[in-house]
Amino acid sequence: VDESLDNGGLSFPDKITINPAYPNPFNPSTNISFSLEQYYNVSIDIYNLRGELVSNLLKGGLVAGDHSVVWNASDQSSGVYLLRVSTDNFISTQKVMLIK
Repeated sequence: VDESLDNGGLSFPDKITINPAYPNPFNPSTNISFSLEQYYNVSIDIYNLRGELVSNLLKGGLVAGDHSVVWNASDQSSGVYLLRVSTDNFISTQKVMLIK
């Protein structure tokens, strides 16, 4: 039996993968892309360096596969921000820089 055909020929990642935000530095928007190996409740939040939440980009359930979210930061000031992608059992944080 060919195991790759059990899911209809589709392939899914075997873990959560968060790609580096691109472009970074950016103005005024950056793309956040990630892959999930199964259904997860996902939250994507942007914090300033004081730890204050400045934007919630996503909060909800996503199916397995590749996903992408755009952060348009045209209403924010130049600086470094922390991008946090989290599920029930996974957190990834990266720095992004907005340059106006």
